Amino acid sequence: MSKRCQELIYRQKSQELLKAIYRNGLREINSSRIARQANCTYSHGIKVMHQLQDLGLIIRHKKDGRSRTIELTSKGKHIARLLNEIREVMADDN
Repeated sequence: MSKRCQELIYRQKSQELLKAIYRNGLREINSSRIARQANCTYSHGIKVMHQLQDLGLIIRHKKDGRSRTIELTSKGKHIARLLNEIREVMADDN
């Protein structure tokens, strides 16, 4: 994994965005809803989503006008699953 990818994945908002997309599964979801679920501003969410897309972790599909739907790539799904497993293990320790 590249250093750039590692730095992005270790950020809390990046993790929250990946988990929000992962939780929605195959349902179509737009960028603003993902940002809300990750508890970040729309502009920050978009910035991080562009970085995730550049790293090949998500795909942003143009829907209507400026609207886009988001989905995880296989690499993004794998990372999101691992993040969920880590969270579960940490929760079990409490």
